[in-house]
Amino acid sequence: MCRKTRFRDRDGNAIYVGDIVSVDESPDKYVGGALSYDGVIEERSGKIYCTYYDIGEEESFPLSMFPKRGRYVLNEQERYEYWKTAMLGGEPNEELYKRELYAGKE
Repeated sequence: MCRKTRFRDRDGNAIYVGDIVSVDESPDKYVGGALSYDGVIEERSGKIYCTYYDIGEEESFPLSMFPKRGRYVLNEQERYEYWKTAMLGGEPNEELYKRELYAGKE
C-alpha cells in the first residue's frame, strides 16, 4: 500500500504516492512557460514530487510548487488512459489505474 501525502487536490481529495495528478502552475490565467502536465506522485528523499514521464524522458517537480486549485487527481478511466498511453497502447496492469488497490480505503 502506498502512503497518503499531506497534499489535497482542488476537490479536497487526498493525494497518495502513486496517484496520477494533473497539475497546473498557473490555473487561473494563462502564463507563458507555466508548467501544466499529468504526472505520477512519487516520494524521493522524504519530499513529494509530481514526475512527468514520456518516452525516454523524466522530469520531477515538487508538488508544493503547484497551488491546490491547480491539482486534480485523475479518476479511474483517466488513469487507465494515462497508463495505456505510457505503455504505447498496451494494456496497463490493473494495479496501476485502480486507485483502491494501491491507496487503501480512506
